[in-house]
Amino acid sequence: MKNIGSTNFLKIGLSLVLIAAFNLSSKAQEKDFRLGLHFSPNFGWFKADADGIENDGSVINYSYGLITEFNFGSNNNYAVSTGFSIFNQSGAIKGDDGTKLKQSLQYIELPAVMKLKSNEIGYFTYFGKFGLSNKFNIAAERELDGPTIEKNTETNKSDVIFYNASLVVGFGAEYNLSGNLSLLAGLDFHNGFINVYDKASNIGDVKPFNITLNLGVMF
Repeated sequence: MKNIGSTNFLKIGLSLVLIAAFNLSSKAQEKDFRLGLHFSPNFGWFKADADGIENDGSVINYSYGLITEFNFGSNNNYAVSTGFSIFNQSGAIKGDDGTKLKQSLQYIELPAVMKLKSNEIGYFTYFGKFGLSNKFNIAAERELDGPTIEKNTETNKSDVIFYNASLVVGFGAEYNLSGNLSLLAGLDFHNGFINVYDKASNIGDVKPFNITLNLGVMF
């Protein structure tokens, strides 16, 4: 899916986040502040709470971006994590008449997550996390197909609500390579609670869900 009119905005936003993060990092004590990068495949689906439509399976997509982590506690066992990511979410629904809609959505994601971390065991640190995924829509594209519709693809950003959010619950582990350098892997569940579509679209109440595999490196 093309990034619709958002390239310059993304470059400016990411640059500001990086500048702020490095300024904070320079003032923070060792391990109190960390930066990371991630690439995260996800399996997304929609929950339809409207008459005449239902879920039509899951769709694979991905996100990528910057992780920032502010550690606190006597042994840095707690952290507040945020960042700046491009989050691609997809799902599919179908109507009683056989019409199928596959929706691809692209968001800027600014998460706000609390992490609870174990002490290092061997080279591993284990963690659980919970919080909120804040998403701001920058592009939308849908594919329609059905008995009375010729299969076609079109942009439909005007049908999509600009802000969406999900409750996030997850777990994972870091493997320490050297000093602050660690490999990261984890699994998150995103429980959407805001309708994807604007009421004016007449599509109905559709909420996004996904399971995300987080792969990254922390510095």
